[in-house]
Amino acid sequence: MNWEETIMRSKTSFFHKGLAGNLLKRCWPVWLGYLVLMLLIFPISVNNSISAWRAPMAELPNYLASQILSSACNTVGIALFACMVVVMAVFSYLYNSRTCGMINAFPLKRESVFCTVYLTGLLPLLLADCLAAGVGFILFGDKAPSGAIAQWLSMVLMGNVAFYGFSVFCAMLTGSLFILPLVYAVLNFTAVVVESCMQALLKIFLFGYSGTAEKFAFLSPGYTVLFRLYTTYLEEGMPEGQGRYLVENYSVLIAYCAAGLLLSAFALLLYRKRRMETAGDTVAIPVLKPVFKYCMAVGTAIVLSAFITSEFFGYSLRIPVLTVMAGILLLAGALIGYYAAEMLIQKTMHVFRGKWKGLLITCAVLAVLAVCCEKDVLGYETNIPAPADVNSVCLSMFGNESRFTLPENIEDIIALQEEVLSRKADHERATDKAEMYFIYELKNGRKLTRTYRLNRDLETNGGEQSEFWQAQDLMNRPEGILSRHRREVEILPENIDRATINTLFYDESLGYEMSTEWLLTPSQAYDLYVNAVLPDMEAGQAGRYYFYESANTQRSDTTFYLNLSDADKSAFNSYAANPARHWDYDNVEIYLDSERTIAWLKENLDYDVKPYVPRDPLGKVPTVIG
Repeated sequence: MNWEETIMRSKTSFFHKGLAGNLLKRCWPVWLGYLVLMLLIFPISVNNSISAWRAPMAELPNYLASQILSSACNTVGIALFACMVVVMAVFSYLYNSRTCGMINAFPLKRESVFCTVYLTGLLPLLLADCLAAGVGFILFGDKAPSGAIAQWLSMVLMGNVAFYGFSVFCAMLTGSLFILPLVYAVLNFTAVVVESCMQALLKIFLFGYSGTAEKFAFLSPGYTVLFRLYTTYLEEGMPEGQGRYLVENYSVLIAYCAAGLLLSAFALLLYRKRRMETAGDTVAIPVLKPVFKYCMAVGTAIVLSAFITSEFFGYSLRIPVLTVMAGILLLAGALIGYYAAEMLIQKTMHVFRGKWKGLLITCAVLAVLAVCCEKDVLGYETNIPAPADVNSVCLSMFGNESRFTLPENIEDIIALQEEVLSRKADHERATDKAEMYFIYELKNGRKLTRTYRLNRDLETNGGEQSEFWQAQDLMNRPEGILSRHRREVEILPENIDRATINTLFYDESLGYEMSTEWLLTPSQAYDLYVNAVLPDMEAGQAGRYYFYESANTQRSDTTFYLNLSDADKSAFNSYAANPARHWDYDNVEIYLDSERTIAWLKENLDYDVKPYVPRDPLGKVPTVIG
């Protein structure tokens, strides 16, 4: 029985059994493949992990919770692709003029056709999820925390509803089966890609721009479920029966599910107004054709310019040259995107005559925006907070960060930033650069962050008066030293796992540096830290760090190493514990002016601290470190 006979014998209704049956007969391999995949990923895979379990059985529930929730995160990522495949299968008639005309010629309301096709595609997916959860409950439900399998099922069901609704919405936007997955992929990642590219361009046009990472990533569902949906360990505060693991961004998944239902309703509205002759068109909604064209032009311009400048020339060209290149690539990308969109819409390559007005407007807008950024029309570069408005400021370079709250330190850091700005032209013309960060926490609760790529040529920047040397001096003030060496784990004798005194020396026979260590007892390490190392750091006489060394550095050959843990030591032999939550360590460099530490080592260990003389195999003494 063909589609025509099946439908003509049926009455108009909200859900048409004949049409649903026909779809099931044609597309059953898709749902069967999905079911097999679910069974392999969840119950079979997790059950195999149980069979390989060799740790104490008391820890098995927590391990199972982590495995089940990790499987849920992976399965939601699979739903991202599976839903698109199902939608392409069940709504394939929209992309063939003959089939589309036949369906719309039958005595069925469009609402009935849409709801039938929509539910016929979605319900088998949800059924497969329930079957997989049921098999998992049968295999290991008595061993797993009671809420873990239920949370797996809820996440996977929400993922399917979310991405199925999004896929159906995308299916209404185009009349081409080839274009549909492209539209779906682009919309799933547009926000995070555009945001990343915009930040890359702003770093070129604005001196000191510091992009905040992934502010709008939640608007890219595909990116979120693939890279930001994961399990984390939480020792306390978990509901009964959930183990010690929770899923990060679980609330975002709930929002996506609600958005999927809302987009499904929008898809129905678009389907009711959809013209059957749009089958085969790139854009099925006429009013969206100019939107598609200009979005593609602007998007291509931003992505092309950001990708080429940052990936190939970001660290080899001077900023003035890079700025000009970025501007030219913006215009070139707009041209490519504009005419590519025209070709897709018109389905011909003959689109260059009479289609240039919109392109000129797009290029003019991009050029004006680029010039405004370069000229800092909004005052981003010169926006420096007043010292009275700052609660604290973090100064960072070469991977080291110090936090300051004292007014005199804040004033000096602001003065350092002003000096950086005064040498903007010199820094932008340099090719050998290093980054310096300023992160202000203001009294109004806001944060202000600036990232500068500064010239590393010390002679050009004024030798020891350069910004790098000034930042080093600031970070080696007592407040900066203490902030770097502040530990999350409290320093108590019972929390000290290992403590050593390390000595560096140059082995002439080997031609490179060697290290020896002396092991301290926890009580010795605590006494040394509290009564010697900490007072020396408070005085600015220990714990300094030098990127650049001078004649008065007073560096010694000795380092104090402290390894801490505030967890039950027996827990670290278990599989369920998460040691990363409890471990902490510190390295404190001892200097020749570390009076208390040197005296303690001499008195308690008969240990002599000596000057450190770094050498390379040629006997040269380096003056720059880092």
